[in-house]
Amino acid sequence: MPEREAELCERFAAAAREQGWDVFPEVAGWDLVLVFRGAPRERRHYEPRCDARPGDQLALEAKMRASVDALAQAHQRSRWQGPDFRGVLVPEASRDFRYLAGELRLHTFDLSFCGPWKRKRAPTQDRRLLSVSEAMRWDRDRRLWLPPIPLQGPGGQPSPRRLTRWRIAALRLCVLLRSRGWLTSEDFRREKISIATWRDRWIRADHAGPREGKLVRYLAVPDVALPDAGYEAERDALSAA
Repeated sequence: MPEREAELCERFAAAAREQGWDVFPEVAGWDLVLVFRGAPRERRHYEPRCDARPGDQLALEAKMRASVDALAQAHQRSRWQGPDFRGVLVPEASRDFRYLAGELRLHTFDLSFCGPWKRKRAPTQDRRLLSVSEAMRWDRDRRLWLPPIPLQGPGGQPSPRRLTRWRIAALRLCVLLRSRGWLTSEDFRREKISIATWRDRWIRADHAGPREGKLVRYLAVPDVALPDAGYEAERDALSAA
């Protein structure tokens, strides 16, 4: 049994990836957002049908206890955010908890999906299929924005790092600044990010140096950590992508 939400999320994410889901931790307040790319194996006859289509999103709120709080947080967040399917992830869930979640149009997942399990008549070591029901689908026109790369780490952290649009743009600028040695205002316009928040904090104008046409070059302020501090793994993954 996991002791922390991060461990619970990590075990679930590993099993989900094997079944054709891409995993994005800590997106828009959800602990995990999964995107279906197509299951690599066929459904067993004893497993429920999975109604996910390629590109569908499944957002999950992870909790260490199957409580009313878990349902309330997931349902409240569902009112204004738009993945195709929503649900809760707990170590184990009772039949009553699953019933209440279903009434709120929330799927319930627990560790029986992540590891070996046994049926009364046909013991098996297969992991259960991560299935979602068409009857629980929400508005498909309001899907969540996802970063181009997932956060390099598990969801369910107490003080999570998040890859927002601003952070992704900042990481791209940091990659360019570290590789080329300078930035211009055109780089900021291309990334749709304000240069004002960077000037004199992370970068300084090099008025004495060469220019890029009419544009001034901006150099990194010495001995000051750039916005990629703490996001080095994400910066490297973004650069590789």
